[in-house]
Amino acid sequence: MITYLLTQPLPSKKSLVIQLLLNFIIATVVLLALPHAENIFWFQRFKDSVLDRRISWQISIEPRLADGRKMQPLAFIEIDDRTYRQWGSPLITPREQLRSLIEQAKRGGANVIVIDIDLTRLSDGCFHEPEHSPLCSPQQLNADIALGLYLQQLNEEFYELNQYDTPIILLNRTYRKPLDSDGYLKTEAFWEKPYSFLEGYLKEEQNVFWSASFLEPDNDQVQRRWPLVALACEEHHLTAVPSLPLLAAMAQLYSCKDSTRQAAYLIRDLKRRLNEWAHALPCDPQRGLTIPQLCQTITCPNLTVTLPTKAGVSDKVHLIDLATGSAKERIIYRFVPAKTQPRLIDSYRALTVLEKGITVDQQIVLIGNTHEESQANYAIPFRYQPVASSYVIANAIDTLLRFGQFQPPSLLYKISLLSGMVLLLTLTLSYYRFPIALILSIFCVGILFWIEGQLVHDDIDVDIVCWLILIVQFAPIFKAAVEKASD
Repeated sequence: MITYLLTQPLPSKKSLVIQLLLNFIIATVVLLALPHAENIFWFQRFKDSVLDRRISWQISIEPRLADGRKMQPLAFIEIDDRTYRQWGSPLITPREQLRSLIEQAKRGGANVIVIDIDLTRLSDGCFHEPEHSPLCSPQQLNADIALGLYLQQLNEEFYELNQYDTPIILLNRTYRKPLDSDGYLKTEAFWEKPYSFLEGYLKEEQNVFWSASFLEPDNDQVQRRWPLVALACEEHHLTAVPSLPLLAAMAQLYSCKDSTRQAAYLIRDLKRRLNEWAHALPCDPQRGLTIPQLCQTITCPNLTVTLPTKAGVSDKVHLIDLATGSAKERIIYRFVPAKTQPRLIDSYRALTVLEKGITVDQQIVLIGNTHEESQANYAIPFRYQPVASSYVIANAIDTLLRFGQFQPPSLLYKISLLSGMVLLLTLTLSYYRFPIALILSIFCVGILFWIEGQLVHDDIDVDIVCWLILIVQFAPIFKAAVEKASD
């Protein structure tokens, strides 16, 4: 009786062969059709839910390198609520205090200092573009001038023989979408770059480099991805802007124990190569808004970046191809602000740093706002409360250092995995009735999640597993419908 309820008579050889052929045909159609369905809202949400679940398992994981050592943590100087209120709750981060925080990070031995604070506006809160008079209250701008002169000094230390260890400084500036003729935001357009008060001090990038995070949430307002390089329109031609995470990873991996000079050379070379190509292109959004989209319509030069190994930081060489990769890279979140979380990122209160200093020997140091009134907050997967943009940038840097650029699985791998799963499901659905078939399909989903985790650690994109999970989930439903129709 139990055997009858759980199993059903085996089909004939001819019937089984027909089922196999039909399922392989269906699988082939699915394999060819699903890549074109990636922009369908419900399919994208399904893929994101699978990825979010996998990312949730990464929280509080402390990765180790091949030699068994712990990965070097990032350092974060946070302007938290206590610091923010002690400073009088300013709308713009005080320039004098920001300069002091940079000085403390430099004295503490930082290799890279990422300033996740907008440095496009002056302290009065306005953009001051040439030939435009903003409607801001006039005030003393001595602190802005002092910050500009200090950054200019750090930038020019590139030429000084006794300053090889000057840290790479990455500045975050505002990029925004333009307005149309009616004054509405043009979302399908290249970024535009407002003028910054620091441009007069940083006429040529040497040790201090402009960048931006270009964080844009998905349709459900969750921040899952970021572009390695974004395109902006400037003086009727394109400009390529490498993102903060990419430059931070390069700066750290190419810095030596006593010198950041090679890192500075390579960042300058990357910007030069990108913009020698981009400056020759018009601002035509019809050809594509990202480098991968453009490179599908025109012939692109070598746009690769190599992230080398470095003791204590990364034990694997990562090759990043900006021309053939995804428009946006996934972020594998590993640390978020939590009182009960293991110490995966060295966090320091800005007030304490200004008072006692900081030791951040050869680390990447981020400086950013985490107070509750900061507007740079983003929703991230598996977390109800938004987090500061600095945490998103830190996780993006961490993702690059651990995984590099995620690569799509090979066609042979896709066909092998899909064929194996179809064969297993065909035999299962042919022999077992609906209840057991459903249980076994759920078991298969668990196996696929494990495979997906291995793909992530091999720097391989997980889309193929998402497709398979979709097939496994619906297979028993199709079987039940067929059984009901045949009764």
